Amino acid sequence: MSTDAPRFELTRPRALGALFGDSLRIYFRNFRRFIAISAAVVIPAELIVSGVGLGQLSGGFDDKRPQLAGLVPLAVQTIVTTPLVVAMTVFLLLQLANGTGLSLRAAIQSGLDAFAPIFVPVLAMIACIGLLVLVLVVPLVLAANPLYPFTALIPLILYLRWYFIPQTVVVDGARGPGALRASFELTRGFGWRVFGVVFLGQLGFGTAGALVASPIAAAAKSADSGALLLVASITGEVLAAPAVALLSVLLYFDLKARRAMH
Repeated sequence: MSTDAPRFELTRPRALGALFGDSLRIYFRNFRRFIAISAAVVIPAELIVSGVGLGQLSGGFDDKRPQLAGLVPLAVQTIVTTPLVVAMTVFLLLQLANGTGLSLRAAIQSGLDAFAPIFVPVLAMIACIGLLVLVLVVPLVLAANPLYPFTALIPLILYLRWYFIPQTVVVDGARGPGALRASFELTRGFGWRVFGVVFLGQLGFGTAGALVASPIAAAAKSADSGALLLVASITGEVLAAPAVALLSVLLYFDLKARRAMH
């Protein structure tokens, strides 16, 4: 048994400070493992989608692209990279909670095995949210209707209610529409808590990753290199993704514990 993997109490409610504190503590204590997981998922996806598909490997720093093309990496991150990193993180945290030795290979393989049942409900979520944006938000934006910020809240609320789809698939064994229902039910009554933690986590960890990668981005601008800019983007995402995933998994177990208490 590995001596650097003490038993970790996973299934308990945590205050806001404990959610962030435990996330950072686990992240830095197992830094190489989480970076390895993130790199194994993010690097191939970004190279294929942005590097080859969008031509960033051969382009300059500020190549003009259609505005919709900029949404492609975000879509891939939402549908593929984030769910995969979250799934692998769940398996690593379950190993910590069980007091077993941490197996990076087992966590990666288990996450890959879980991707197919995760992909279906996540894709359904994106389709529903995209449809709502097209029906409720876009017409009001085009008409310059001042009500569009309020209608935009509806897709955001649904995104937060369905935020824990990967966790419900891995931990609860939910499948298909059941994963959507399980996440929706889990977050009932905790909307502001989920919003606050998710917003602060993505803002804080995303900003930290971008700051670390900023020297590479500056070098990319100086060299007029799209490839270096892609390296900067990958670096920031690889660093931030595990921290965001850890926070989301701890928040998931926090909500389960709080719901069990009611």
